[in-house]
Amino acid sequence: MFQGRLLLPAFALGGLLLLSGCASDGAQKHYDLGKVLYYQGKYAEAEKEFHEAIRLKPDWAEAHFNLGVSLKEHWKYPEAEREFREAIRLTPDYAEAHYNLGNVFWNSGRYAEAEREYRVVIRLMANHAEAHFNLADVLWQQGKNEEVIDEYREVIRLKPDDADAHNLLGEALSEKGETAEATKEYREAIRLVPGYVEAHDNLGMVLWQQGKPDEAIKEWREAIRLEPYGFNARSNLCSVLGWQKKTEEQIDEYREVIRLKPDDAWAYNNLGVALRKKGKTEEAEKEFREAIRLAPDDAVMLEDLAMLLDAKGERKEARGFWERALKVAKDPELVERIKKRLAEPR
Repeated sequence: MFQGRLLLPAFALGGLLLLSGCASDGAQKHYDLGKVLYYQGKYAEAEKEFHEAIRLKPDWAEAHFNLGVSLKEHWKYPEAEREFREAIRLTPDYAEAHYNLGNVFWNSGRYAEAEREYRVVIRLMANHAEAHFNLADVLWQQGKNEEVIDEYREVIRLKPDDADAHNLLGEALSEKGETAEATKEYREAIRLVPGYVEAHDNLGMVLWQQGKPDEAIKEWREAIRLEPYGFNARSNLCSVLGWQKKTEEQIDEYREVIRLKPDDAWAYNNLGVALRKKGKTEEAEKEFREAIRLAPDDAVMLEDLAMLLDAKGERKEARGFWERALKVAKDPELVERIKKRLAEPR
């Protein structure tokens, strides 16, 4: 069953193209043309104009900043970083330059550096909701979960109708075990955006954790209705249907999971388990073998097939799969279980 965060939001990395300050007429013309080209999506041409503006006026912080924005639009992160740093050198309290530099670091996986820049932005502009939002994510990436909760709460204070912030706050609270509070946040996200698939999926998870399987199933079915080709909600639904012993429904759902994600080894293995429960041994064996084809070194899957073969009386082949499982098993309980099987007289 899915645990942890589902999907992170895609942060908008562009900064506002700022109006120019005092500049020579020639530099100003190139700068203004660069802005026009940028808004037309012609980033490479915009770059050339901002470069020319900087050649004529090297100490123009806004031109360096906007060149950085243009470079970032087509993923030239090292070059964009250089321009944002220069804008900050020329104007140390340039909040949007710090923000965009933080986003460059975020995209490059340099989370500690991104955190530093977002904190500078918040020092300069305490009500910068986007900086709080992005700070929450880089804190999450660094395992600073307590601070994550504080930052999402601040985003919500500044933007109460931010459904993503409510959903992600719910995820952070759920990770901490505060499922009742997480439930409130997911419900608020859904109230704001009724078709929010991830929030329905997450709400289903915390309802399940609170011992409310029927309510959980309702949320997962809604997520599936909204996004029939989605994977997480259907996978979660499969697990709960198995717990409720609704095996036929579970089999149907696992077949749909496999249709959506044909390389998911666990879906094949779990389908095999469900089929075995229904006495459909040959079908179960086929699914177990496909699971192992996709994940040949998974000890649990090897054990499942070994058990089925043993029950069929195919003990030699079963022993071969148990031996393979023993070579790759890491869980101590699984190792002992396999050893006991291998020690049994055959």
